[in-house]
Amino acid sequence: MPILLNIGFAPSAVFVFGLISGFSLLAPLALWLLNYWSHFLPFLKQFAKFAAVGSLNFILYLSALNFLIALTDKTGGIHFIIFTSVSFLIVATNSYLWNKFWTFQSDTPLCVREYIKFAAFTLIGFLINVSVASFFNNFIGPLQGINPKIWANISALIAVLSAFIWNFLGYKHIVFKKIQNSAIFFDTNKPLT
Repeated sequence: MPILLNIGFAPSAVFVFGLISGFSLLAPLALWLLNYWSHFLPFLKQFAKFAAVGSLNFILYLSALNFLIALTDKTGGIHFIIFTSVSFLIVATNSYLWNKFWTFQSDTPLCVREYIKFAAFTLIGFLINVSVASFFNNFIGPLQGINPKIWANISALIAVLSAFIWNFLGYKHIVFKKIQNSAIFFDTNKPLT
């Protein structure tokens, strides 16, 4: 709702009900279809889960971003950089937990080494996200008279898509990669306390 209200769209109760109902029905259907197709292309199941987590993260991200824009009525400059930074950091914890335990089904306990790898890849994803969003919002600016609040959301969407592939590949092949060798010389996989 903060997203829709901030961009000047006052949705009716019927629209909100349809949106919630549609998402509640279509998201599980999409996951089921991709799970079925994963019999032919195995990576699709994990990719579908990653996309579902990413969708949730994007909704949380836009909600936080639009809440901050609505709170201050600022859409550009340093304010936008701060708002996108805060929004991105909010979803980082959500992303870590969902991707660790659901998407990549890591059976290792929360550990320092994995968290550091996740933080490093998330930081790079964060820099990609904020740089792309800021470039489109602050340097290109609203095209053909698009409302600045709508353009801020378009910029954020372009940024999220830019970081999506980076995050998936990094999390899959480095952060949550299953450890094949049990011989560990320096144990950095101790559970966090």
